[in-house]
Amino acid sequence: MREEIRGIYERLLDAFGPQGWWPVRARRGSAPRYHPGTYFFRDRARVEEIAIGAVLAQATAWTNAARAIEALAERGALGFAAIAAMPLDDLAEAIRSSGYFRQKARRLQGLARDLDEGKAWRRMPTEALRARLLDVWGIGPETADSILLYALGRAVFVVDAYTRRILSQAGLCGEGATYVEIQGIFHASLEPDPAVFNEYHALIVELGKRGCGRSPSCEGCPLAGESALCRRGGRMGGGRLSRPSGRR
Repeated sequence: MREEIRGIYERLLDAFGPQGWWPVRARRGSAPRYHPGTYFFRDRARVEEIAIGAVLAQATAWTNAARAIEALAERGALGFAAIAAMPLDDLAEAIRSSGYFRQKARRLQGLARDLDEGKAWRRMPTEALRARLLDVWGIGPETADSILLYALGRAVFVVDAYTRRILSQAGLCGEGATYVEIQGIFHASLEPDPAVFNEYHALIVELGKRGCGRSPSCEGCPLAGESALCRRGGRMGGGRLSRPSGRR
């Protein structure tokens, strides 16, 4: 399985190129943008922006989360200290575009207050910090791991619905595989390189958006064809996958 996991990464990177996750705002700009080839932002403002974005991106399109990020920036509230001090109703209204905005406001404020009070959280060991993140109401494994990987550059692989679907279609995990089981496949197959984990997950999402959805379109898939790395796509080939209309 190790060779298959590595082979999938190489095929996707060759086909799609670097993805530039996580999108963040330019220092003097307003809209988050992708930065291919740049995987980590060390300054506190970017780290907090990515963590906030991971919550806002829950169960919505990235365009909706990005609008909420811009709204927070316009209010001077794109940071833990500002979010922690903001009236909850005002916070909810600011992030309305992200959907489930009342729940997300509560999650953001809980996250901001917990982490802003613990100034040394960025230096905590990965497992201890992951446990702390999971203790925040509304923060599940995918969001916690997104913060660890994309905000802090920790070697923790993020698993989402695309990851589960693509590995299942490829025959590398069962349809009922758990988050921990799927994450373990990547951790056991790859060196603990956060840049690779970053790029790999982004490439998986790109493949999912181009055609490997609930009803996969395998023609032209980089994993299909004569030398297929996907069980389902082994019988398919030719054609070209479509380009998704938006990122993430």
